[in-house]
Amino acid sequence: MHARTRSKLLGLGFDTLLINKIDVRHLTVSGLSNQNKKALLVAGFTDVEADLITLKVNRAIIDPVVIQSIIDKSGSACCFCEDGIVDKPFQIHHIEEYHVNQNHSEENLLLVCPTHHVQIHQHKYKRSDQIHIKRKWENLWQVAKLFLDKGLSFPFKTIEFVDYTSEGSITEIFNYGAPRPSVCVVLSKGSLSENALQVLNAENKLVITGDSGSGKTTMVFGIAGAQIAKNVYKYTIADNSDTKSSAEILQFLSLVKNVILIVDDANAKLHGEHIERILSAADVSRQIIVVNTRNDFKNNNDIEEHFLNSVKYISWSEIKHSVKSSLLSNEIEIVDFLKAKKLDDINHFPLGYSELSTSLNYLIDSYLNSSETVWQFIFLIGGGLEKVGDIKLELQQRDRFDIIFLYLSIKQISQFEKGCSVEEIMQLFKTNSILKVKSQPEREWLQERLDTLCARRFLKNERGRYKTIHRQFARKFIEHFYKISPVECSELLDVVFKNYSNVKEITILWSWLSNSDASRYLANWCNPANTDWNSLVETTCYESVETLGLLARLMRYTANQCNDKTVNSAFKDRAEEIAMLINTEKLNYFYAISEIFTTLSNHAKEVIVPMCDLLDKKSLTKLIKEARPEDFKYIYSIFQNIWEVHPAWIFDVTKGLNVKDFEKALNQVKKGDVESIDRVMQFFSAFIFDLHRSHIKTATTAVCNALKGCPIKEMDYPVFLAGLFPVAMYENDIEKILSVLDSEKLADELANATPRYWKPLLNLSIFSMQKHMKKLEEIIEKVDLEILMGNVEKYYQDSHYEFRILIYLFCNGSKQKKAAFALKIHPLVKNIYSKVSIDGHNHNDIIEAFNILSPSDAAAIVQEYSIIFKNEKKERSKAYKLDKVLKQAEASGSDYILFKRTIDVKQFDVDKIKNAN
Repeated sequence: MHARTRSKLLGLGFDTLLINKIDVRHLTVSGLSNQNKKALLVAGFTDVEADLITLKVNRAIIDPVVIQSIIDKSGSACCFCEDGIVDKPFQIHHIEEYHVNQNHSEENLLLVCPTHHVQIHQHKYKRSDQIHIKRKWENLWQVAKLFLDKGLSFPFKTIEFVDYTSEGSITEIFNYGAPRPSVCVVLSKGSLSENALQVLNAENKLVITGDSGSGKTTMVFGIAGAQIAKNVYKYTIADNSDTKSSAEILQFLSLVKNVILIVDDANAKLHGEHIERILSAADVSRQIIVVNTRNDFKNNNDIEEHFLNSVKYISWSEIKHSVKSSLLSNEIEIVDFLKAKKLDDINHFPLGYSELSTSLNYLIDSYLNSSETVWQFIFLIGGGLEKVGDIKLELQQRDRFDIIFLYLSIKQISQFEKGCSVEEIMQLFKTNSILKVKSQPEREWLQERLDTLCARRFLKNERGRYKTIHRQFARKFIEHFYKISPVECSELLDVVFKNYSNVKEITILWSWLSNSDASRYLANWCNPANTDWNSLVETTCYESVETLGLLARLMRYTANQCNDKTVNSAFKDRAEEIAMLINTEKLNYFYAISEIFTTLSNHAKEVIVPMCDLLDKKSLTKLIKEARPEDFKYIYSIFQNIWEVHPAWIFDVTKGLNVKDFEKALNQVKKGDVESIDRVMQFFSAFIFDLHRSHIKTATTAVCNALKGCPIKEMDYPVFLAGLFPVAMYENDIEKILSVLDSEKLADELANATPRYWKPLLNLSIFSMQKHMKKLEEIIEKVDLEILMGNVEKYYQDSHYEFRILIYLFCNGSKQKKAAFALKIHPLVKNIYSKVSIDGHNHNDIIEAFNILSPSDAAAIVQEYSIIFKNEKKERSKAYKLDKVLKQAEASGSDYILFKRTIDVKQFDVDKIKNAN
């Protein structure tokens, strides 16, 4: 066949097998175009071939220059096969199908074998994936040609071109395999990777070492991808001899320049001497990264010492915070993925963007510090807990190993990560009613089964003790087991709950299983007829303050009403024991102490006075002096419960506290944590000092420091302020606080924020009493409504509460901005009320907010859907006004008293302020 005819047939999309068949029949393109299907069948073509010829022969032909370019760049080899075999049949395939836009450009064409051509259509390969495969192969073929031109064979299956131009999704991490290289670049950002990159550029070689599951491979691809001026290749060591692998790597390095070569898993198959030889070949044009599982080089453990300046150790503890940052920066994509996969049920609270749902940040923090490997962390946040049902069924069918898994789960939670030894598990075969009917297993058999589950990453072995991959996984397994087999599960739960000597285990397990699918077991156990509360409290009084606080809270929540007789009976004679327990505690467990006093205040108030008289006041004063800002929420609660019955005790304890302690606490407040400032102010102004003007100024400065440069996502600005409310009386203080806000930055953050972050600015507007709202109006004016509405339209249906908040927030905007926003949300509000009859809610709170934003638009919706609501005219709150006496005091510049502290006055009114001044 003439080369021109062959090129034309390739350009029409025929594969080389069919072209050869056409050649045998001495047919040309014009000859084929004159044949009908019947004639083609007579000529010996199959029915499928005849249809194909009829379909394609009259197409526009691909430019022969383009055809030749594709053949040259792919080496006449299928880019999907990646084997470099050039004598297989092939054809030109349109990435975006020909009938869509008749695109014959080289970028839309690739060379494939007939088998893969069928698979592409069958499996509906994405356009981006096809382009990625084409790019990888064409780059690899250019390197293969260097070998072939010198008469050398190229190791096609061991060397791979790493393509960073193919955009991936951060959600690829939940496939439990390596994500695309571009995703690795995102995940590995941080000081550790930056430092490793500096080492690579300085030494031209890098040894990334760490334990299994520490994230080495992802980090390596991320580091290499930062070198955009170099092509990156990966060598995968086959099972052949390490001598051959070493030779192939060195040969590659001798022929290819301006590259980074990644040798992954080198330690498992290469001797140290070969690794040394490979690393020694590195230079500025040929940089090398070797991945080493710590101290596991084949027959040689000292490679790290030989290349000391080139070694970087990777551990989960070092990279976890940068991983968290990367995940949170892709929050929307991750949350939407988990919701779509129905993996968003987090302890019975859905994952989402509203204030009432679980945030991705909370989910990450739940596992960040307790995970030991990156794999474990990804498994848990990616819905690994949902696998408990399959695991339970599988283990049940295998010698009832589900009983053992349940036992490990219960022990892991109740003993707080202690784990169980093989000997402890062996004892279960003597006590459990299901397992003891089976023959006693050999220790080796049991350990082998446990180690198999460790290899599958369902269990982990820490110093000879076994536990599940994570305590949240253990909790989920207990829940599921109880739901499926309550009687079998109860037998093992009884081992903990009926042994009062282990009260710490009881309280921990109780707190973890409350509000779970195992709550029916707890309801039965909590019945005073089944549980001796007196013995539990008595034992706990000799345990720890933390355990007693937890038990007190659980008992309070279990009691149906205040003054519960069962709770009262358990605590009424324990004043001495509780006081002794608190006196021996050296840590500031204010949370636990607060729980104890709250339970006593509700159920055994008579215990508080004798107990307080036995407490070490000096020690408590010292603990308060050392308290963190966030502790004052609980300290205030403790003092409130005591104040009612024993104010003299409070006066004695607080004598040792002063303004310096107040200032010290405020200086420790974290960025955005206005709530803690409020709590500190609330405590000190109530119990330590009379509230002076200078104290308000100090608190104002603390708020400014907390809010300056603070992103919306980090603002913890409560809507109800107890300690800070006097600040709102002073216009200068409010203006000082608002002045630290970056209008442009906050406007941009608001436009891009998910619903849970729409609230802080509204809370701030409420705090400033609406009088000084130029700053808020300025922020709202700079909000890009197009970007904001993209988020609003996406989330408002599942976030009605936050949607209402956003409407109220925009009520503080300019007339023009309010009108523009009202116009955009009008159809959304209508959509909500069109579904009232379906969802059963009246949503009056939304129409009330919309009525303030745009009364005319709200009225139209009210009329259209016959909505009944109180159309009350809500005026903006007015700022407090200083009376004549306070104005004079303010003008004098003196540090006057504004309020008397609680221990001097119980109730404040305007007359008392005047009298005080």
